[in-house]
Amino acid sequence: MAEQEITLVMDGDIVASRAQEVKDLIAEKIAEGVDLTLDLSNVSYVDSIGIGIIIATHNSLKSSGGKLKIINASEDIQNLFKTMRLDKHIDIS
Repeated sequence: MAEQEITLVMDGDIVASRAQEVKDLIAEKIAEGVDLTLDLSNVSYVDSIGIGIIIATHNSLKSSGGKLKIINASEDIQNLFKTMRLDKHIDIS
């Protein structure tokens, strides 16, 4: 169980053109042993780079004893994550 839980509301799509901005934002919020929830209510599109960022975030958190959860994802984004089988590794709702 992580010592701290953080919810990060993503503002805008998670795409290649914003990759460094998104990585920096996530890195700034997470620390060892943190559970991170990404609120995707303001996200309408995630491209392959965005999926890579989400997977890297999951792996990083998992290796430090934390976990990643995704909430308020649109139906299209949830379907994308299911197609990629990310729902088998990340709590997505």
